[in-house]
Amino acid sequence: MARLTLDACVAIALLDRRDPHHQSAVDEVAAADSTGVDLLLPATALSETLVSFARAGMVEHARAAIASMGIATVVLSEEIAARAATIRATEKDLRLPDALVVATALEHESMLLTYDRSLKAAATRLGVHRSAA
Repeated sequence: MARLTLDACVAIALLDRRDPHHQSAVDEVAAADSTGVDLLLPATALSETLVSFARAGMVEHARAAIASMGIATVVLSEEIAARAATIRATEKDLRLPDALVVATALEHESMLLTYDRSLKAAATRLGVHRSAA
């Protein structure tokens, strides 16, 4: 089955109507979901997504919204951690949280959706970037 790993910026855009990428995120995720693509969110990206909701005391609300969209959270495994370390070592401009997202996509044989330019460039080099529809 096809899979699509979401970066935190995509999850944030899904939840925040004021985000400049909101409509793109909604359209991309809806299109993937309608074709039976499994939607994945690395636990590390979930944590990034929830920061602003934690400040507002709305973590559970955000978690419920993510779950209602059929997005599954992927836990950080030793395999993903090791793969992220290798990616971080070779992709010197990539931050560790982003390397973890790419490693999750690679580990789950998934494409990656992001709006972050540097992550998009690294994901493209590594063969997991999915272009916007």
